[in-house]
Amino acid sequence: MILSKSKILEEIKNKRIKITPFKKNQLGPASIDLTLDNQFRIFINGKKQVSIKEKTDYKKYTKLIKRDFVILEPGQFILGITKEKIKLPITFAEDCKEEADSQDWG
Repeated sequence: MILSKSKILEEIKNKRIKITPFKKNQLGPASIDLTLDNQFRIFINGKKQVSIKEKTDYKKYTKLIKRDFVILEPGQFILGITKEKIKLPITFAEDCKEEADSQDWG
């Protein structure tokens, strides 16, 4: 089930969904717009495969960089970090999708 705007607000009010910082203008009809921060995790060279076991430490395979922009090399993969921190109950699932603007520049 996809939550409507009013249901998202209700869940935030009841503290079942926590978004920090939360700005009401980021709330869409059935979504929340997130903001990309200037922090990224870049996979360390030479790491082609990463185990996805329950206790895998992503910091072992990536390095944190802080920049206003990132240039991707062919075949490179990075993880973007949002300014917002989100907590959901275990009974909820999220679906993150990018907007087609800045990621299409290159």
